[in-house]
Amino acid sequence: MSSIPPSIFSKIKKCLALSASPNPTEAATAMRQANALMQKYGVTQAAIAQSEIGEAETPSRTLSRDKPAQWEARLVGVIGKAFGCQLMMVGQRQKRGYANEGRYVFVGLKHQAEVAAYTAEVLTRKCKATRAKWLEENFGGLGRGIPGAKARMTRMGDAFAEGWVVQIHERVHAFANPEGIDAAISAHMSSRTSSHDSFETRGLKKIGNNEKLAAYAGMLAAKDEHLYRPCSRDEESRLIEAR
Repeated sequence: MSSIPPSIFSKIKKCLALSASPNPTEAATAMRQANALMQKYGVTQAAIAQSEIGEAETPSRTLSRDKPAQWEARLVGVIGKAFGCQLMMVGQRQKRGYANEGRYVFVGLKHQAEVAAYTAEVLTRKCKATRAKWLEENFGGLGRGIPGAKARMTRMGDAFAEGWVVQIHERVHAFANPEGIDAAISAHMSSRTSSHDSFETRGLKKIGNNEKLAAYAGMLAAKDEHLYRPCSRDEESRLIEAR
């Protein structure tokens, strides 16, 4: 596949698109041309689908001890689902004294993966900022210097963020990829198995009434957020904005 010029894939794709024309003569001609090119260059339908697959990434903003926060990983997963992408996480170990870096990688149709990565960056940043603001407004200055206070604040903040993500999740429907694309994405993921594993997250193991109230506050805080999915390439300039 790599030895076949990209221009050939482009021609085949154009012919296949024209084969859906309502004009039967035009459709038949386009299909013949597509089949001729595919036979000449040994191109399969799977190879065509594979040529549509790409990657786009966004950094983790919560990585600690090589683990992202559970709320962040869930939010990124929701966004991947909305854009028909599968998700990997890759890490980079830094020199001693520097924090390790982690990046979420969206694998899917090239333009879908790009928009998903941008959306993840916008919404992750928004959720983290909203979480910090809520903590400051409700707990600012309380418990400072008291043993265990920092961990308690983290738990409450994470519960709030979890609720925020739940509200976003309820508005999302999985994107239905064209035929053959899901298999192509899975094949791409399999080719990358040496560079990623299932990753662990940091999150709440048990929740009490206070955490439940914090999660509810997070849901209320996200009630006016919108995940906008472009219906065409022209709409991607507007992308997803948290309003």
